[in-house]
Amino acid sequence: MNLAELRGRLTTIDRRLLELVAERQALAGQIAEVKRATGYPTRDYKREKEVLLAAHTTAIWRDRMPS
Repeated sequence: MNLAELRGRLTTIDRRLLELVAERQALAGQIAEVKRATGYPTRDYKREKEVLLAAHTTAIWRDRMPS
């Protein structure tokens, strides 16, 4: 594969990542709406910590992040 093809693949991945981030943000907004409607606090620090820890653990497992 040449440089242009590799960069093209990278661009495709970048677009997919942005689409996933936008989808995640929209879903988080829906969750916040449900929480407000049902009286739950919109911030859940325990859940945030769980999500970050899971992402970190997955990154280490995939050998993508220094431990």
